[in-house]
Amino acid sequence: MPQKSRSQQVNESRKEMDSAFKWLVIATAGIYSIFVFLIIWMFSYWISLGPLGNLPLAILPLVVIIAYTSLSLKSIPADKLATILFFGDPAKQVSSGLKFVPYLIADVQIDTRNYIQLVFGTPTESKEGETTSLKEATGTDLYEVREPLRITASGWKGAYYGEKPKGMTKAKWEKLVNEYRKVDEYAALGQTITIDPLLIARFRIESHPMFIKNIGSVRKVNRQIIDTSEAGLQAFVGRRTISYIQRSLDEANGHLTKRVEWLIGEPDAPPPGDKTEEDRGGWWGIDLQSVQVKSLGLPRRVNEAIADAVRAVSEKERDFQRAEAEKRLKIREGEGVAKAQELLLAAKAKGYKKVAEALKADEAKLIAQLEAMQTALSTGDNKLFLVGGKFEDIVDSLSGILNRNRVA
Repeated sequence: MPQKSRSQQVNESRKEMDSAFKWLVIATAGIYSIFVFLIIWMFSYWISLGPLGNLPLAILPLVVIIAYTSLSLKSIPADKLATILFFGDPAKQVSSGLKFVPYLIADVQIDTRNYIQLVFGTPTESKEGETTSLKEATGTDLYEVREPLRITASGWKGAYYGEKPKGMTKAKWEKLVNEYRKVDEYAALGQTITIDPLLIARFRIESHPMFIKNIGSVRKVNRQIIDTSEAGLQAFVGRRTISYIQRSLDEANGHLTKRVEWLIGEPDAPPPGDKTEEDRGGWWGIDLQSVQVKSLGLPRRVNEAIADAVRAVSEKERDFQRAEAEKRLKIREGEGVAKAQELLLAAKAKGYKKVAEALKADEAKLIAQLEAMQTALSTGDNKLFLVGGKFEDIVDSLSGILNRNRVA
């Protein structure tokens, strides 16, 4: 039998509400008819007694009807959803404002129209005013359930590494899985680990009468989501390594969201592996936005092992970059020395004096620089270049001198 859509279920619920509301109106009319009859009878009795009659007794039914009407008035805040119940069954959804709800025979259930954010799993330290600030900032009501949620992940030996991607050969996929296993065999995240995850579910009430009929309260929804998410996460994590889960958190979130959508009776949600269409319940009247793993809650020893591994990789990377920098520096120094030798020979061929005249520079200074360069080249001590100035400046100066002299 095909599952009914949301709109079909809402329409059927509306017909049931119309019937309940009709009986509520009849019952309310009956109560006020009794009150009116008592008022007329008491006044008639009072009049028959003459001037000596008891007026307070005569007006007693009128006082009662005023008191009953006052007790039947309910104020509905603007940020709330409200539905009138007739002996526990939804009869009419009402908007915000002052509403008449017949006392004793009817009641009103009020719930938030904001998004509800449920945080559960690893206990967290919440600060005073956190719920209020979240509500004011995002229009979201926050619920925190502080209870341990411990789940054990698979080790690398029996781990599941996902389905073979379309277009990939079986041999290539098996080779890739074997590579994953080799990596996980020696990795901290590839071992059997018990985690304390933190999860977040976000939803809102879309059809308040359906919500009341099929689940009843936000507290019950939260409890059911927690239990279903815990079972779903255990089924997902129990077959996979933590390293795989970290690479595929979107897959884990999608798995949990589908499980909870089935729980709330979402018509389009596929049944989990252990369920059939016959097991599907009615829609709870809530719109689920997502269920997400916010934190895996790795044990401290695993975090320390990961930190050590990251530190080792960072140190190796720094050593490599330092070695590369020194190598490039030596190459540049070698290229500079070779260029300096070429320039020195060219300068000697032209003659120090002629070069100085071409530059119109102090001959003594130029000769001192060239001699310092010659000494440095002959001894292999590049630091001696600093006697006549910076190494790059001397080389650039000589290059300019020879170029100008060549043009001249």
